[in-house]
Amino acid sequence: MHISILSALLSKVLPLADYYDYGDYGDYGYGGSGDEVAVAALTGFYVVYLIFCLVIGILGVIAYWKIFTKARKPGWHAIVPYLNMYTLFDIIYGNGWKFLLMLVPGLNAVLAIMMLVRLGQAFNKSTGFIVGLVFLTPIFLLILAFGDARYRGPQKDCFI
Repeated sequence: MHISILSALLSKVLPLADYYDYGDYGDYGYGGSGDEVAVAALTGFYVVYLIFCLVIGILGVIAYWKIFTKARKPGWHAIVPYLNMYTLFDIIYGNGWKFLLMLVPGLNAVLAIMMLVRLGQAFNKSTGFIVGLVFLTPIFLLILAFGDARYRGPQKDCFI
């Protein structure tokens, strides 16, 4: 009984797919369909987003270069992947090899926040500045780099 009802419903629904029009919905006055306009808009947004990310990345490298220089480390370490993290952990903890803990899933998120807190402490910054460093990292890294902050030394009072 249920099979006959199901087959009757399917016979009513399946032919509806033959009546759907997949054609063009008209010209919008500039030669493109709605899909082409949407693709062009998304591509434009993506290009602007990529430029924004590139600018933030370049500003980050500049900030870390200056921070490394303030901590009496070679500034060019900011450009080299993994070496920049080693140098940053060396500045913060006095032991650069602790950056390998960033490879541990779950711990890396906590360690990234702790790293920014310790960086603020290494430059003798206030709690408000450290909160800004955690939530608005690129801006406060630039303030730390180009401000009058002096490097105090590595923070060795705890493991993480």
